[in-house]
Amino acid sequence: MQVYSAQPGINYMLTAFGRPNRETICERDSMPDIVQTLHLISGDTINKKIAEWKPDPALDEPGQLDRIMLTSLSRYPSDAERKRIEAELQTRDRPAVFQDLLWAVLNSKEFMFNH
Repeated sequence: MQVYSAQPGINYMLTAFGRPNRETICERDSMPDIVQTLHLISGDTINKKIAEWKPDPALDEPGQLDRIMLTSLSRYPSDAERKRIEAELQTRDRPAVFQDLLWAVLNSKEFMFNH
């Protein structure tokens, strides 16, 4: 009940992802459509959450990377992923790198098909 009457952005997201009508019992179509794809790529719900996210100051960069990967994909980053993030951290702002990583992970096929 609380989710149903949540913020307007959340209601839009739930509708975009097939929230069923509350008066009828029906199955949700699990096939993604263009509205869902566009919402994940550029919708306010995901982008606002990512923009508000801040790295844990108690974690070093490898620890932060591990936390993001474990909580989102249930695995540690591969060596190639780790090297790519380490290279980005040498040239860019730490929070921006991890926010970009979050966006990429949440829009990855691995996340969408497994979670």
